[in-house]
Amino acid sequence: MSIIRNRDLFARFFDSPLYSVASGERTQPMDVIERPTEYELRFAAAGANKEIDVNVENNTLNIEVCRETDKNDDDTIIMKGINDFCFKRSVSLANANVKTDGIASTYKNGILSVIIPKTDAVLPKKISVAID
Repeated sequence: MSIIRNRDLFARFFDSPLYSVASGERTQPMDVIERPTEYELRFAAAGANKEIDVNVENNTLNIEVCRETDKNDDDTIIMKGINDFCFKRSVSLANANVKTDGIASTYKNGILSVIIPKTDAVLPKKISVAID
């Protein structure tokens, strides 16, 4: 895996089909990985327990993740370092040449991963050569 360090290459992402908008209490970082047959989006969401919602509507992938720490009415919190959070991220799929019905999502070890398969139109194709 290579990390884009060139500003021109990084700027391509904002012109790319997977441009995203973040909102909520905090902006959650997102990794975008491109493979020959799919894109993968990754989000750090340690402790997410209240709600993880991933859906597609109007060619937009919507992601919402929340974490709420357990609170007991008898507890007195002396110091609070683990904060509750909610974040939302919307990723436009309008020009991405992806199969929205094939999107899959997993949450493991605090990482939310969303796999978005590419359409056959953009997949690499092997062309056979006829030899006489």
